[in-house]
Amino acid sequence: MIIQSEIKLELVYIQESPIKKIEDVIIATIALAILSPVFLVFYILIVIEDGLPVFFSQNRGGLNNEQFKIHKLRSMRNVSNNSTKYVRDEKHRITKIGRIMRPIRLDEIPQFYDILIGKMSFVGPRPEQPKFVDELSQNIPYYNLRHKVKPGLTGWARINYKYASTMEEQTKKLSYDLYYIKNRSIYLDLQIILKTIEAVVFRRGAE
Repeated sequence: MIIQSEIKLELVYIQESPIKKIEDVIIATIALAILSPVFLVFYILIVIEDGLPVFFSQNRGGLNNEQFKIHKLRSMRNVSNNSTKYVRDEKHRITKIGRIMRPIRLDEIPQFYDILIGKMSFVGPRPEQPKFVDELSQNIPYYNLRHKVKPGLTGWARINYKYASTMEEQTKKLSYDLYYIKNRSIYLDLQIILKTIEAVVFRRGAE
């Protein structure tokens, strides 16, 4: 059930904390520096297995529902596909390299760049495709409240709930996102970061 007290957020402008901005820049810079050798290895492996392009980019709904390009290392076969689908419907396209990257989320390394340029935060609601945003906004009350903050590479919903691909699951997932928005703090971000590291190490929650 969606937390009813979150309704008050609908008309509220949420100002981003300067500390959170600094947190994002520091995390993104350190992550890109540390992971650059890993990035290079997978760049080469993707080219060897399935050719170019190495990167996958897609429009997502960001802060105030403004669209932006999210970037990933390509983990699915390069075929022409203009339809909007959930990941569960396209698992058959995942490459061999993708099956290595996805459980430990190495395909998301380029999103540290998206964080560095200010389109994303390290912690926040995961951004959805515009078609899903429109559909979910029409069917789930207060769904657009999750766009009151920057989308994140990881978040409270991501570490506490499974991948959502049905309306019921998306409604449940939203309750976690709204909890984060209402209770956001550096302490909560730290909790999420530590749990994210744990999830990556034990390969939990990736699709």
